[in-house]
Amino acid sequence: MRSLLTIGISTVLATALSVPLSAPATAVTDPDTACSGGGTFTVTSNVVTDASGCVGSATIPDGVTAIGNSAFNDEGLLTSVTIPASVRTIEDWAFGSTGLTSVTIPEGVSTIGGNAFMYSAALTSVTIPSTVTTIGSAAFQSTGLASVTIPEGVITIGSSAFYGTLLTSVSVPRSVRTLGPFAFGTSTVTSVTIHGDLTSATAAFVDGVVTATFSEGVTSIPMGVFYGSPLTTLSLPSTLTSIGAYSFGGTELTSITIPASVSSIEEGAFYGSSRLTVFTVAAGNLSFQAIDGVLFNALGTTLVSYPGAANTTYSVPDGVTAITAAAFAGVPVTSVSVPTSMTSIGLGAFNNTALTTVNYCGSDVNLFDNSSLPSGVTPKCGDPTPTPSPAPAPEPAPASEPAPTIAVAVESTPVPALEPAPVAGDGSSSVVESKVESASSLCVVNGAAFTPRVVKGLTPREMAALSPAVVGCLSVKAITAISHAQMRALRPAQISALRPVRVEWLRPIQVESLRPVQVRSLRPKQVESLRPVQVESLRPHQAAALPVAGMRELSLSTLGAITPRAARALSVKQIRAIPKKVVWGISQPAYAGMTWLQQRAMKQAAGWFR
Repeated sequence: MRSLLTIGISTVLATALSVPLSAPATAVTDPDTACSGGGTFTVTSNVVTDASGCVGSATIPDGVTAIGNSAFNDEGLLTSVTIPASVRTIEDWAFGSTGLTSVTIPEGVSTIGGNAFMYSAALTSVTIPSTVTTIGSAAFQSTGLASVTIPEGVITIGSSAFYGTLLTSVSVPRSVRTLGPFAFGTSTVTSVTIHGDLTSATAAFVDGVVTATFSEGVTSIPMGVFYGSPLTTLSLPSTLTSIGAYSFGGTELTSITIPASVSSIEEGAFYGSSRLTVFTVAAGNLSFQAIDGVLFNALGTTLVSYPGAANTTYSVPDGVTAITAAAFAGVPVTSVSVPTSMTSIGLGAFNNTALTTVNYCGSDVNLFDNSSLPSGVTPKCGDPTPTPSPAPAPEPAPASEPAPTIAVAVESTPVPALEPAPVAGDGSSSVVESKVESASSLCVVNGAAFTPRVVKGLTPREMAALSPAVVGCLSVKAITAISHAQMRALRPAQISALRPVRVEWLRPIQVESLRPVQVRSLRPKQVESLRPVQVESLRPHQAAALPVAGMRELSLSTLGAITPRAARALSVKQIRAIPKKVVWGISQPAYAGMTWLQQRAMKQAAGWFR
């Protein structure tokens, strides 16, 4: 009996133990989802959803319809991929931060998601098919692309889509309607040809482009398309009818010829173009004329735009009844005479000018109410526009005082490099501060003193020595000229001094370079002004430094732009500060990657419980 029981127990144990011991021997990797150098990827419901240590090349099997969100993201050893013709969508971050060197996207793909190939620095070649209609925000940002053909059929190119690439020329096909901010924002792009009518393209080329050509057939130029670009050469078609607001603001154009076909020029089209000396209007134009290089309507009754490099003193001709909005904005004019025939001066007509004298003998006391005259300047009668004449000799200055010629010195030459000096207190050098003191005080009075050229000439130490008041008065073009090293050198007080409207124009790569202590110094209104493309560029340590008060100012679009890694770095306190109405604007991958405590904080912020 005992022997039979022993035999029975042994049999049961042997049977029980045999299953787990033999199971691993039958488990095999699906060859269709294996990478050539090791690792695998996962296909779920015809979507590539994840990759695990994928090395070498990956061949995605036929039948797959989408490369899912973050499927191959951060697979830095993935060097090539074969995408089948069945794929229709490449989702956000699908191939972000990989080692891909070239990619052929097959016909049939309609959408390339946001950040799809972002930070894949080795990527030098991509083939985009004619079926693609949307290229998402930052899709190819910070890749090694030196050339790209955007096919006819693409309708939307998102913000920063090709930012930080090596592109030197761009051809925008006729089908494109929307270009996001900084879409081609890279200093390497020197020429662009636009073949169709864009409906939106604000600051699409802000960092580069010296030569721009609009093809025949183009009828409109959208708002702000070349705002802040170092544009010197412009070719406009004979078919052009409208020029959008701020479209050539802050460029380096020296002259411009308005085609005969143009019938509409919106406010501030040439705002702050300080090198523009003269307007020319083609014969036959029925809407505009140039009088002594100044742009007027055809009847000569409305002053439309004053060129930035014209005389600093100007008398508006008698008979002129209106000055349009932003007509003198950003122009270094110092004195203007306004005739009694004037009945209307548009909003911000004299915004950001150097006006010290305005002569007006009319009776309309409200005429200048919305014109943005500089503080302290009041229109007076009988004070004619002064003509250039030698200034009276100034009182002799003490020997220790610098001669008052800093405006010329700053404008013509960069601040000279300084000898290394001991660093004290907040990191600024007293020696450096003394070197730039006079330049700093000038900038407070006239922000135009620190041009992009001057800013580029400053060393990081000199940049850190500028007073917060100076940094706060830098122009948009000067702000965007700040280098990576200069940005990191700025003190927290300088970052806090930036106006929100200036923070909005920071390039994503500048935001990336901020140190946590700098991010922590952002004021709530500055955080509120951050654009989605800037939030996308935040690294985890930067997201963790975002001030709690600033989290209360986030919008749906900015919260939705935060990456999964950055979201995971947020503290519970930060998450609870997110406004209830926007808390669920966070992307699904970002929420899914959060810890249990973070997800609980999200639900608390949404008001599910307390």
